[in-house]
Amino acid sequence: MAVNQSCYKICGLGKHLSSYQGTNFMEDKKSFLRKQAEQLRKWGAEIEELKANKAKIKAESKRELLKQNVELYMKTEAARDNLIQVFFSIRDQNLSEEAEKTSSRGNRS
Repeated sequence: MAVNQSCYKICGLGKHLSSYQGTNFMEDKKSFLRKQAEQLRKWGAEIEELKANKAKIKAESKRELLKQNVELYMKTEAARDNLIQVFFSIRDQNLSEEAEKTSSRGNRS
C-alpha cells in the first residue's frame, strides 16, 4: 500500500486517496464510470436528436426554396407574357397608324 500511496502522492492524488481510506475504492470507481457512461449516452442521444432536427430543418428549407423558385418562375412567366402583349399591342397600334396615314395620303391624291 505504501508504494501505491507514494505513487498517488507523486501524481498529486495523495489528498484524494486519503478521502477513500476506509471506503471501497473500486465501488466508487465503478459508480463514477457508470455515471460517466450514462452521461455519454445522454449526450449521444442529444446529438442524434440534433442531427434529426438538422435534417428536418434542411428538408423544410429545401421545400420552401423550391416553392419560392416556382413562385418566382410563375411571376417571370407572367411578366414575359405581359411584355409580349404590350409589344404586340404597340406593333398593332403602329400598323394602324401607318395604315391610316397611307389611306389619308391616298384620299388626298
